[in-house]
Amino acid sequence: MKTDETRRRQVEADARAAWPHLGRAAGLPEGGQRLDVIRTRSQRAATRTVLTVTGPGHGGLVLKHAPDESAARFDSQMAVHQRAEAAFEGVEGLGVPRLLAADRARRAWLMERVPGLTVQDAMQLADGAGRLALLEQAGRWLGHLHRSGEIQFGRHKPGPLLKQVTLWEAALADGTMPVLDQTRFRALMAHTRALAEASRGVKVTRTVVHGDANLRNLIVEGGQVWGIDMGAARLRPPPVDLARLLVWHETFFGPVDGDPVDTPEAARAALLAGHGGRWRDSSALAPYLAVELLRLWRSVPVSFMARGMLHHRRWAGVQRMAARLLG
Repeated sequence: MKTDETRRRQVEADARAAWPHLGRAAGLPEGGQRLDVIRTRSQRAATRTVLTVTGPGHGGLVLKHAPDESAARFDSQMAVHQRAEAAFEGVEGLGVPRLLAADRARRAWLMERVPGLTVQDAMQLADGAGRLALLEQAGRWLGHLHRSGEIQFGRHKPGPLLKQVTLWEAALADGTMPVLDQTRFRALMAHTRALAEASRGVKVTRTVVHGDANLRNLIVEGGQVWGIDMGAARLRPPPVDLARLLVWHETFFGPVDGDPVDTPEAARAALLAGHGGRWRDSSALAPYLAVELLRLWRSVPVSFMARGMLHHRRWAGVQRMAARLLG
């Protein structure tokens, strides 16, 4: 624990030390700026720190620092974000934050801070109808992204989905991936395999996808929607993005608390209405929904004491959605 805390403090100090270099590169005054750490997270042996910068010369900034990333990975993320900026330039009501400066040597970059709430937070303040409206807004943003770059037409190849399920099966078998209710988890993996095989050869599109389109990576303010954290963008079928949003919605919200409006069927209709894409864009959605549910399932801590309120709510939603998919 002490080593983790020492590491966290060092990474946050290094992130703060990157500000003068980034500020100068962006043409901003160095003095009078306040830097506040929003979060520092370590995942898969990689640490990332996010800070806000407030002060004269700008309307609010975000500084990100990822010291463990390779130079190639850093360059790729910056290039992806610049392409996203170009794709959304001049589009009314949709956008991405502007990249103001990047420091490759320090693995740090500076962006404008966009106003508003994440879709996750906005949904917590909304009723069922409001959540459907937010899904439609999210769909508009994704639809523009999916039509803004290269588009390929072809047949669905479920190999990546099947490979992921195989890896989880192996990890479950050797004990390196503890999960709650292993029997049901295995049943859902088998169901996912069947769905993936059934999707083989279905007509699909391949487009530029966000790659991590969860409810926290879209920000809304009035009629404006911004997408953030574009580093995972790549050429894949659109259901990669659509499924993640739908699974996050159903497992955390959905028809609960006596509000039956945003059912899974209504949520899917709202998201696709906003997306406005070809029928091919969602033709292979079913196996991606199942894979995303498995992905979320394995993120819930097995230990009851290790679960916070969010985990408990998410686990209840995972069980509810699994029951629906498995029948």
